[in-house]
Amino acid sequence: MTSRSTASGRTSAILYWAVALATWLFVNAAAALGLLLALFVLMANATWLTFFTEAENLARHFVAASPAARADFARLVSEILVVLFVCLCLSRLAALRHAAAPAALSSSS
Repeated sequence: MTSRSTASGRTSAILYWAVALATWLFVNAAAALGLLLALFVLMANATWLTFFTEAENLARHFVAASPAARADFARLVSEILVVLFVCLCLSRLAALRHAAAPAALSSSS
């Protein structure tokens, strides 16, 4: 009976850690997207009217660009997003350790 409860405890700890990791990654991804949006808003003088005007201008130029130029722009935005995501993940490692701590404590008991 103890081996079954130990296995159940390990499974619960693994599931808890997986959920904690998934939510931590989701929060970091959402924050990175929010920072990217904030960057575009700030580049438009931090007003919604100017932001949407600039977004329309960017969209018009994006559609008119060659496929190679579109691919370069998409790659640049993706790289910026990845850098933001990695920086956020590195700066929030303590939050992940804190979220995963209860699982580590319960599995060692």
